[in-house]
Amino acid sequence: MMFSMQSQVMRRLPPKFFISFVAFLMGLGSTLLFSQSRLAVAPTAKIPPTWSRINLDYLAFYGPADLKDQHSRGIDSAVWDFRNDRMTLAFDYGMYSNDLKDLVSEPQYRERWFMVDGRKAKVATFLLSEQSLADNSERGRPFIAAVYFPAVKRGGVKLSVWAYCIDNNTQEEAKKILFTIKFK
Repeated sequence: MMFSMQSQVMRRLPPKFFISFVAFLMGLGSTLLFSQSRLAVAPTAKIPPTWSRINLDYLAFYGPADLKDQHSRGIDSAVWDFRNDRMTLAFDYGMYSNDLKDLVSEPQYRERWFMVDGRKAKVATFLLSEQSLADNSERGRPFIAAVYFPAVKRGGVKLSVWAYCIDNNTQEEAKKILFTIKFK
């Protein structure tokens, strides 16, 4: 009885209604699915003429021409450190790169996910706490801008980059540097 009643209702409605209704449901479903995973695209700023491209083994980035390579060596990761009088950039490319999760309690911690060079990246800014500052060799550079790429390539390779900065303006400059990262 119930089946025959449903059939009668369906016969009275035009086929275009069902096609439209199914299309609506599919559109609604895809909107809900993709709105959850949509990431902001990293802002692109004009690269200052005083910056230069720095090529590393697996990536490149733009930064102030006065950044000097500190010739660091890693044990289980590829690491690079660059320094000038305003900031230190520390790169860790490997399976054990810092995911920034243990830093959410640092003062003024803020994070946001972006797409940087087509890869998902967490960008965070914060101040090092007094305790963190005491445990760190970059004592005069408490303003941090950091990025974490959880999946650079297959095999679990990740990248984290930390910029230890002397002030808020340098921290903003460091964020711009992080957004210029390009993978090879």
